Amino acid sequence: MADLIAQSKCMFYEYPDSNVRDLRVLLSLKMQMRKREHGLRVRIRNHLVAQYFPELDRVWGQSETENLAIVRWCLDPSVIAGLELDEFVRQVCTRDRGVRQQTRLRGIWKAAVDSVGCPGAGYR
Repeated sequence: MADLIAQSKCMFYEYPDSNVRDLRVLLSLKMQMRKREHGLRVRIRNHLVAQYFPELDRVWGQSETENLAIVRWCLDPSVIAGLELDEFVRQVCTRDRGVRQQTRLRGIWKAAVDSVGCPGAGYR
């Protein structure tokens, strides 16, 4: 037996408590859900944003929550262009994060005016 262990031909058997097993199952589920969430975010970026508001892709990775709020509330660039800047910022942001955020959102708002995306985002 000692020789088999030394050669790594014997595996350690473990049968943990049911609470530990349940925790492992939940952690595995959490990892699967994170992978699925990431996949859905990539699909949103590669399909919806690329078709309706391609200019948003340049600044996509900077603030994930704002990006998803834009996709949810005003993906159609004509809707963004029709809003005042303050209205657009209020719709997209949950809190003020400073000058960089304001500059980024102002750039998105200005890009919406000259967007080359498909008109009338019929994604809903």
